[in-house]
Amino acid sequence: MIELLERPVAELLPSRGTLERVRRLRLGLMICGSVGLIPWIIFLSVSPPTTYVAQNWSATWVGFDALLVTLLATTAILGWQRRQLLLLTAFATGMLLVCDAWFDIMAAQPGDLWLSIATAIFGELPLAAILIVGALRPAPVPWPPLWAALVCHLSHTARLGLRNCSADVRFPGCPGWCRLGWWQQR
Repeated sequence: MIELLERPVAELLPSRGTLERVRRLRLGLMICGSVGLIPWIIFLSVSPPTTYVAQNWSATWVGFDALLVTLLATTAILGWQRRQLLLLTAFATGMLLVCDAWFDIMAAQPGDLWLSIATAIFGELPLAAILIVGALRPAPVPWPPLWAALVCHLSHTARLGLRNCSADVRFPGCPGWCRLGWWQQR
């Protein structure tokens, strides 16, 4: 670990060319997927029958709801622990709630339609909005960043010659002797 810390950051990260190739590949996949779905949507809108008997209907909904419960619980646990991973699970949970509301309404029998709409309006969609908006709003960036706290911690424990500074603000996650400003001293 000490050898990794001694190396310049440029050696540890992928080259700009590699990062640009990965970026172009990902963008290409998203563009092709978006363009490719357009004819599929048109095909689906004109080809299938208006009614369809689904196989494994119970397993489909039980599996979907189990995934939803798992993400809800994971989001709650990560929120309780104040983990940054919460943003990902909150967004994913919100999107699953939107999908759940959509399919509940679209698949409802005529007698159950109003119950599905009420559940969506008063339950699923407001919770989804809270989760998605909360995940997308600008979060305060912890300063110094978490990697700086790690470097500070490792540098002090490895005795690489960095001194503690006298500032009173501590790095998040450090045991208490790491302070802001250490990078300014030698």
